[in-house]
Amino acid sequence: MKLKKKLWYCENKNQEIKMAKDKENKIAQYNEIFLKNILQIRLCSDAVYYCRVQDIRRIEDGLCDIIILKTKEIFEKAMENLEFYNADYDILNTKELSFMIADLKETIDNQDYVYFADILELQIIPILVNMQSILRNVVTIYGDDNNYFKHNINLLEKRDPQLAQKIKDYNFNNQELYVLEYTNIGTITLSIKECNEIYGIHTINNPFEDGRVFAKRYYTPDIKNYVIYGFGLGYHVMMLSKESSNAKIEVYESNLDILYLAFSYMDLSEVLENPKINLCYDSNFSLFGEQLNTTALNMQEKRVIIFYPSIRTIPFPTIKVLMENVICQENIQEQAYALLKDNFNHNSKHYDDVVDKLEQNFHGKDVYIVAAGPSLDKNVNMLKNINNDSSIILATGTVYKKLLAQDITPDYVIVLDPNETVYKQISGVEASTVPMIFLSTAYKGFSKNYKGYKYIVLQEEFGLSEELAEKLGTKVYKTGGSVSTIALEVSIRLGAKRVVFLGLDLAYTDNFGHASGTSQRGKKEHSEYIRVKSVDGGTVLSSKVFCEFRHWIEERIKREKSCEFIDATEGGAYIEGTKIMHMEELL
Repeated sequence: MKLKKKLWYCENKNQEIKMAKDKENKIAQYNEIFLKNILQIRLCSDAVYYCRVQDIRRIEDGLCDIIILKTKEIFEKAMENLEFYNADYDILNTKELSFMIADLKETIDNQDYVYFADILELQIIPILVNMQSILRNVVTIYGDDNNYFKHNINLLEKRDPQLAQKIKDYNFNNQELYVLEYTNIGTITLSIKECNEIYGIHTINNPFEDGRVFAKRYYTPDIKNYVIYGFGLGYHVMMLSKESSNAKIEVYESNLDILYLAFSYMDLSEVLENPKINLCYDSNFSLFGEQLNTTALNMQEKRVIIFYPSIRTIPFPTIKVLMENVICQENIQEQAYALLKDNFNHNSKHYDDVVDKLEQNFHGKDVYIVAAGPSLDKNVNMLKNINNDSSIILATGTVYKKLLAQDITPDYVIVLDPNETVYKQISGVEASTVPMIFLSTAYKGFSKNYKGYKYIVLQEEFGLSEELAEKLGTKVYKTGGSVSTIALEVSIRLGAKRVVFLGLDLAYTDNFGHASGTSQRGKKEHSEYIRVKSVDGGTVLSSKVFCEFRHWIEERIKREKSCEFIDATEGGAYIEGTKIMHMEELL
């Protein structure tokens, strides 16, 4: 009797072990299917996108055949276990699945990529998503014994052993601040808790597709280096690297909780095995701050991107505000760059010569830079008496029509502003024969409509301009940000003996910012004035912008020893480094 009991116990024990082993094998199979479905959804989503944007090369480069093959394998495997998938309601139908595969093949044979994308988007992907909703109740991919963390750490150790050790040793104990949940496609998304509210870091739908939208928003072929703050779970980084395969991507993250969670719940192979992606832990924002400083004037090659949801993970209010300001500034700069590029593309095809060719005209002469400050009214008529053989009148665009109206014909007019609103500077005098000097990014209407001889100025810190200058073997010029500063730079570089400023008030003389009869005449209010030293020894009201231009001029003057600088402006701010003289003394 005892022997029978023992045999019965052993049989039951073996049966339990077998059942446990079968269950383990079954779960392993479900895990495998679950991961394959994630990859297949990504693949199908890629194909839909390529079809919609008519990227025929990628569609016909074996992608469609792979999708059909993999989809067929997944469906055949699923049909072996219909009871599991259809336990609550029918999500799989054998005939319908077979028809879908046949339809996919037919659309490819007919090169009907519109319908091919429709089948994927409206039929195949939804079925895969429904399968994932069933499978995620049994899979153990994201359990305590998952291998993602170990796998990711091993990859990072090859690139950055210090950061790998830091993440490996990190004691994550802030579980109450985060919410991890499945996305519709089976990956994990992350939300954070803040002030009794929950905020998403990534979508709960398909975070890879959100990442694609992010990538399309920021990708530009000219950009060689992307600088991103905010890693999240890495979806947006993966998709940007896919879109811009030749560019370097530097990702900065200040929150070690986020990195720990990303390494625990994501397969980061696409990030960590890509030599063009560099992941940096930046707890005090110093590294990212350096990138901001070096990127400000180099938008055409490097781009700073703030991953907005990551701002909520920053514990410092001042840093949060700074990041939000960076986003606003980035949007402004992006719009500005698009405008500059458009102007450059036109201007670089519509000029007669480069400004360098004027060196023989400027060399050894007095150059009168005529700006549109309000004090110009006091001595503008004296320009009629200057010696034309030894002097050049260089009129800024703002004052150009005022001079012509007073029978003063300048030797050159110079323009800089990229906006269409400044076209009024030459409106009505387009037929003038006065040669024009224009910045390569000035409003394209100048080069398009002006009939006089046109000289282009190729400036520093604008990549397209620098490339053209290198191609032509010509100089590049600092701009200083205003038409008066570029006029000064051009005069110095072309060898002027003396530079004489007229109407360069850089202040609100008598509450006016510009002279009468100029394109920007208007009385100013006192709200944001700064009181500065004036040319008569007293003080005058100026502005932050005017002060910046004045400081630029002062620094530029300091570097020149062979050129004399005269300020013949009858009012306005004192410019250090200039000699104050009246026009009567110069004539």
